Amino acid sequence: MSQETFAQILELTDQMLNSAKEAQWDDLFSLEKHRDGLIKKYFVDTLLKDEMLADSVRQVLKKDQQIQNEVRQERDRLAQELKKVTQGKNAVKSYATVG
Repeated sequence: MSQETFAQILELTDQMLNSAKEAQWDDLFSLEKHRDGLIKKYFVDTLLKDEMLADSVRQVLKKDQQIQNEVRQERDRLAQELKKVTQGKNAVKSYATVG
């Protein structure tokens, strides 16, 4: 839709230029009015799409942060498990050395 709208804007601009060159001022002003409406619609639609895209990107970033938090918690849990295993291994080693 927005590409079609922009193509119409370009076509109307060409027609406006031709009207100006031929001193067809009434046609020029009529074309300008029509083109201005399309320009407003085009940029409003584009801004809305950009805002929707920005919202989607923000949602992805927020969920990525949550994923990172989950991974960090699991990493910390595994580090604690490794620490316990290492301590147990050292205790067994010490016991075997003494015994």
